[in-house]
Amino acid sequence: MSNNMYNRSASFAPRTKARSELVRDEFDAIQAAFDLLPEATGDGTGFSGSLSVGYPTLDAHAATKAYVDATYGQSEQNLIDATGAKADAEAAAAAALTSKNQAAISEANAQSSRIEAETSALAASNSASVVTAKEELLSPHYAAIDAVYANITAVQGAYAYSVNASNDAASAAASAAAAAASAAQASIYEDAAALLDPASYYTKKQVNKRIFFQHEVIN
Repeated sequence: MSNNMYNRSASFAPRTKARSELVRDEFDAIQAAFDLLPEATGDGTGFSGSLSVGYPTLDAHAATKAYVDATYGQSEQNLIDATGAKADAEAAAAAALTSKNQAAISEANAQSSRIEAETSALAASNSASVVTAKEELLSPHYAAIDAVYANITAVQGAYAYSVNASNDAASAAASAAAAAASAAQASIYEDAAALLDPASYYTKKQVNKRIFFQHEVIN
């Protein structure tokens, strides 16, 4: 195999005589080729000098330190670049997620504000509706309550007169009228109690009147 270190110059046919100078020339060429190699260390560990190794193209080829350093350096740089790109992508994804979460929080707060506003408006509307409904439920009973109040007032006057006149018949009639008036008034208040707020001013006022005049009539 021809190369830069040794090239065969003569060809010898098998079982023939060869000229000694041709053989010596071949041996000298081989020796000169070995002289181009660094000196062997003699312990099987290699050579005392460096060997020139070409660019490896096959798996079995030797690789120089420069080739290994360049290849490893490029691989390491590629890894650094990939790691940096991954970190950038993760940071971008985290920022996008944070932005998305902030948007969701803002939307939730806005929704909560809308719900609170709607709840307040509904409560105000319901409060006004309750007041109106109470007034509508109570107003039909105003005349009846006033009539009972007037009846109790009349009975109180009749009862007082009967006591002063010592008229037993008049006293008994007054007592019966007072009892009937009390029963009618109690029925009206019992019907209204399920629909009206007991703390209503008008209702409380009329109840106080009923209690006062009942006390006066009975006593």
